[in-house]
Amino acid sequence: MASSLLVMANEVIYTIGARSDLLTLAKTWVNRSYQRLQDTIEFPESHVVTTFNTSATVNSYSAPADFFSIISLRNNEIERRMSQVSVPGYERLSLLQSGSPTAYALRGRSAILVWKVPDAIEELQLNYRKNLTPLSADGDLHVLPGAWEEAIVYGATSYAFEYLNEIERARQARASMRAIIGQLSDRLVLDLSDRDEPLAPIGLQTGVVS
Repeated sequence: MASSLLVMANEVIYTIGARSDLLTLAKTWVNRSYQRLQDTIEFPESHVVTTFNTSATVNSYSAPADFFSIISLRNNEIERRMSQVSVPGYERLSLLQSGSPTAYALRGRSAILVWKVPDAIEELQLNYRKNLTPLSADGDLHVLPGAWEEAIVYGATSYAFEYLNEIERARQARASMRAIIGQLSDRLVLDLSDRDEPLAPIGLQTGVVS
């Protein structure tokens, strides 16, 4: 069972010498460690598959609010995976050419640009990584597999030792975190290769032709 933000913060406090005066900072360190893990590792818990419909003449669509990075975009109408291009490459394409979208570009983490410019309603399937919700309340639980909790705590502890200027103990904590990540990474890759089921669609908001 996942531990709460407060429980993990107290583990950090205990490890650094019962410094209860640093509890508020310890919660920040736990959240920072939690975010760092999800930013660098593709957890199944952050994998979302959703669909949205294009609108005629609209080539720009708002990415989901929790969007982190794209895995793939597929045009379900023509049963084809769309090709990704850079924004400069996209801007060299003719926006006068309309039809079924076969390519896309990402403008930051906020907009999905499609080409060709749609001339009808078509369903696109977006497969992406989301940002996991930060822990804020004491009772908030992380959503990662239990085996990763120790890595979260070790990461937070390394930040705590850095704050206390105990550099060698901070290095040891980071080494322990890296060892856990190394042990779990191969299993994670196998888990990800087996996961492709769609989750509940959340929809996208359409933008305007740029």
